[in-house]
Order: sequence, then structure tokens, then C-alpha cells
Amino acid sequence: MLSTENFADRIAKGRALEALIVSNLTPQLATIGCKVLEVTADEDKYKKLDRWVVTAKGTRLSLQIKGRVESGDDLIYEVIKNVDTGEEGRGLKCNADLYLFVDRNGKGWMYKLSTIKTAVKTLLEQVRKDLAENPSQADWDLPKVTLNIRLDNYHGNRKLMAYFSPTYFPVISTFPNLYA
Repeated sequence: MLSTENFADRIAKGRALEALIVSNLTPQLATIGCKVLEVTADEDKYKKLDRWVVTAKGTRLSLQIKGRVESGDDLIYEVIKNVDTGEEGRGLKCNADLYLFVDRNGKGWMYKLSTIKTAVKTLLEQVRKDLAENPSQADWDLPKVTLNIRLDNYHGNRKLMAYFSPTYFPVISTFPNLYA
């Protein structure tokens, strides 16, 4: 989904993609005794959760899902929603336990979200130091991660995005064919 698309269209496409991913993920998780459950509208809107995964032992783990279908195979993470106000991005606001990233080829990579957040907060410290010295800096190209400040076409402000290699973080599990 391109960021230049109408917001409502992007949301509809995102929900359809999420439903496809979940329909293919559910039977794969079932083979290890896990169930996938819907979240409430409030959990989706305010907590930024996409599903619940219930383990074979009955533990409920919240899940956030991100898929790439049109370009790139990197995990995209909104760090700062508005650079000028410092408002945290969706990625930092989310309180999910697990993060499922699905690349262009339909391969799912599952991570602990806390691991991603810890790395992002460390990178954010460096970005803030760099911006204090050079306010016009907009790009950081580091091993296995690129960060950049770009225009949010929908909201009209500048936001900080991170683009991670899927191998940047320890992977809990991978899942094939989630776009099948």
C-alpha cells in the first residue's frame, strides 16, 4: 500500500491483507497447539493490537501484524509520528507481546516486540543527539537498519521511520506462504 493512497483505501487494503495473513497463519500455529483470536475494536484502535495468540498452555499473547506486498523486504517501524512535537509512533505506542512481519514473498518472521522496542529506543537516542548537532539531518544508514525522516502525506508532518533487515532481531519463528 502506497502512502499516497487515500487513507480509507489504505485501511481497507490493510485489513484485507491482515485477514489473508491470519487465515494462513492460523493453521500453522494450530500445529503447535496455538489458537488465534480476534481483538476488540478498542484493543485495535487504542492498543494497536491485531490479534491474540493463545498458546497450548493457555497463555494469551497479543500480536501486531505488518505485511509488505508492494516494495521492500525490510521491517518498517514508525518510530516518531511527528518529529516536530516528538509524538511517539505507532510502533512505540503498541503494547503487543509479539510482532509478526511478513515480507513481499509471504514469509512471516515472528519477534518479541520488547526486543524491537529496546533497539528502537537505543537508535532514537542517537538520532536525537545527531539532530541536536545537525537539525537538518534526515537519514541514518547503519548496519541492517536505515532510519529517515520523511513527510507523512496523510497528516502533513515529518515522521521518523526505521527500516530493519528481518535478521536484525532474534527470530522466534518463521512461517511460510502467508500470502497464499
